[in-house]
Amino acid sequence: SAMYAHWMESRYTTLNPARKLIGKRTDELSMDVRRSFTDQDREVIARTFDKMPDTPAKRRLRAILLLLEMGGLRREEASKATWGQVQPVRIDGRLTNDMCIEVVGKGNRQRFVPLHDDVVAALREHMKDRRALMAQRKMLQFKSIPDNEQPLLGVLDDRWILAHDKQLEKRRASDAPDILTMDARGVPKFTVNKNGALSVQSIYQILKDFFSDCSEIAGESVTDKRGTFRRASTHWLRHTFAHHLLKETDRDLALVQTVLGHKSITTTAIYVKADLEERVKGVKKLRGSV
Repeated sequence: SAMYAHWMESRYTTLNPARKLIGKRTDELSMDVRRSFTDQDREVIARTFDKMPDTPAKRRLRAILLLLEMGGLRREEASKATWGQVQPVRIDGRLTNDMCIEVVGKGNRQRFVPLHDDVVAALREHMKDRRALMAQRKMLQFKSIPDNEQPLLGVLDDRWILAHDKQLEKRRASDAPDILTMDARGVPKFTVNKNGALSVQSIYQILKDFFSDCSEIAGESVTDKRGTFRRASTHWLRHTFAHHLLKETDRDLALVQTVLGHKSITTTAIYVKADLEERVKGVKKLRGSV
């Protein structure tokens, strides 16, 4: 279009056939990567977390926070993740003690995300809690699920699933008794949640409730919708992960693109553009004339 405009100014042509053409919109126009947590925000998160009583729910929250903040997974990916996707890292043909997770993300793009030792430990603690509940004859419908099919992030209370399935059974057959369909072992068959994984919405709500507590600790006004924790959502953890990984890898865009599962490196580069550190340093070096 610019070329034709120049030709028209030079009277080389009287038409600009490209005048109404609009360039392709990029993710940059709709992606606000500044929605991430600062070091001060993370201190608030830590203080809020420390105030919570030591329960399976708290340990599950830690697993969620670390998986998203130190693994960069989308909540849809975290909800679907099972222990079968976690495997040792192979380097130069040898298995190591480090772990990674195989993720199939947007556009069916496969990637392998290294898992920090703290993330693996938190996930194992959460699985240990779920196993303990099963040993207490709770959530028995999930006990027979093979280890590799067990979710990384799972439910701790199955009563809502029982209630939902009873409703489902009623809708399927109006004359059906108010009981669940049982399998050959006498274990209820579940149609709502087959392996006990936390749903995408559950992960979202757990974090929104936690961020609401963070908002109180941070002293944010209830009426101020602009407060960091009032606006925070699950994706803020992924953005935070991206910023930190870029910093720790000396802005290796190709590496970070691979870990995040971005289709285009242009999307990854937006995180660099959003980082004001170098621009602030540059402006501070300027000297006025008066």
